Parts: sequence; structure tokens; C-alpha cells
Amino acid sequence: MNSNHQKKTRGNSGLSNTNLTNNSHLSHKMIQASYKYPDGSEYKGEWNNEGQRHGFGILLLNDGTKYMGEFENGLCHGLGVMIFPDGSKYEGEFFHGKYNNLGVFTRCDRMKYEGEFKDGKVIGRGLLTFTDGTHGLPRNEGYFEGNKLIQREKCTDIINRAVQMAKNANKLINSKLMN
Repeated sequence: MNSNHQKKTRGNSGLSNTNLTNNSHLSHKMIQASYKYPDGSEYKGEWNNEGQRHGFGILLLNDGTKYMGEFENGLCHGLGVMIFPDGSKYEGEFFHGKYNNLGVFTRCDRMKYEGEFKDGKVIGRGLLTFTDGTHGLPRNEGYFEGNKLIQREKCTDIINRAVQMAKNANKLINSKLMN
């Protein structure tokens, strides 16, 4: 599973509050605004008082990568979905701009890993599913580091939780986009 798709997005727009439109109906003194960066990337969503992406938003990077989800102090943080130009996507938890904890990474060829991530990499327990829907013989389930299965072991609970986290990320996005 190639995790070269990992993106760490810059945190501060360089904006002051005076550049953003204040929507007083938002709680926590969040500011709702859109901003186009000099490199062509665009962000639409919530900002904190320091001019950083904070809360829910959608970030379109200039290479075509799209992130929808939660931000904290400028970085992807919390639940989110990142879709890459080739169609690969990660759904799940982010921490300080990187995939972290539980989620599902699906490559453009539909090969997928469901399980644990750390610092934007496949590290931990999970399950690898090949493009034909099989898991290999013997089953590719257990402890992974990067692209390699280190130890085979049953980890049904982790897999179920990773799949649920991906569903939760999509539910969050759907609920925010409906409002």
C-alpha cells in the first residue's frame, strides 16, 4: 500500500480578521469565509480569530487534492476525507495534518487498507484488501509497518472501528454540506 499521497497542508493563511466576513450566527466566534491562496489552492469554511482554518471546511489544493473535514489551528485535524487527483482517498482521523489513528485508505485501483495509521503512514493493525476483493492466502491481516505485513494476527475490532471511523467522517461531511 503506497502512502506517498500523504499531504501536510500549511496552517496559516496570513489573514487577519479584517479580511474575513464575520457570520454572527456561528457559535464559538468562528468566522465563515472563502480564501484563494496565491498558489491557486482554495479554502471555504470556518476560521479562528488568528486567521487559521479552524472548524469544518473544504480545502482544494492546486494539484487537485481535496480535503473535506475538520481543521484545528490551520491543519487537518479530527474527522475528514482526503481525495487525491488519481481517485485514491483516505477517510478517517487526522492529527496535526496527517492520517492518524483509525481510517480507511483506498487506492485508485480499489486496493484498500482498513486499520491504524500513525504520522501519515500505515503503522499498526489492519486488513489489506486486494482489487479483486480478496485478502490473500494466508489472509493479510495483522500488524503492518508501511507496505509490509510484519505479523499476522486477527484484529477484527480494529478493522471494524476503522470502517466505522470512515463512516463517521463521511456522515460529518454530509451533515455539514446539507446545512
